[in-house]
Amino acid sequence: MKPSSLQIALVILCTGCSGANTPQVQPTSEPSPSASASSASPLPSASATPTGAPTAASAAPPASAEPSSPAAESLDPLAPELSPRGNLIKQIGEPAGIIDGNGERLANFVINSISPDVQCTEASAEPAENGLFVAVDVSVQTSPAMAAPDALISSFDMSSSLFRTISPEGISSNADPGTFAAFLCLDDTALLPSSIGPGENAQGIVLLDVEHPAGTLIFEDLYTGSAWEWTYPG
Repeated sequence: MKPSSLQIALVILCTGCSGANTPQVQPTSEPSPSASASSASPLPSASATPTGAPTAASAAPPASAEPSSPAAESLDPLAPELSPRGNLIKQIGEPAGIIDGNGERLANFVINSISPDVQCTEASAEPAENGLFVAVDVSVQTSPAMAAPDALISSFDMSSSLFRTISPEGISSNADPGTFAAFLCLDDTALLPSSIGPGENAQGIVLLDVEHPAGTLIFEDLYTGSAWEWTYPG
């Protein structure tokens, strides 16, 4: 006997209701790119730059082992000594500099001395606006490689406005050390050129108008954000 139309309809309806025995298809997920690909290595560094980058699944290196600035000197097998502010700590007479990602040392500089309470020599000189004058004697040598079109820096700039001071008690000064009085104090021939180009040597004084006769002196590079600091005596 042929099944009736009613029987056929019931079979079709029951077929759609058998979900309990129907296997569920689980969607496949694509692996996250960050979980399978390693990050590119940043600039080489052993003194002020990271030496490698972890994968997304690996733990980050201790923050104290590497500073935030990628352009301060590197290629030193020892980790740099950093201040609580994250700056490279330097002693008077100790070389400092900027190295690019290829290991090319673009700029070398040394603070030879820091002399507080400087006496002005110019007839047009005015009293210090912030408290007293401090003379920072600096020697700079730059590489011809700075002239390359893709060089990390094309000049090394060091002027009084790129410095700031912190008192021995740890209080940051809001006073700009590059005052008009500092500009008038010494003859130009005694001053360090504020901008030094590729393949040059220069030596001179950066005169600062500061509040404190002793404390910490911080210099931050204009282009890379690298920063160094020195303790200066009263």
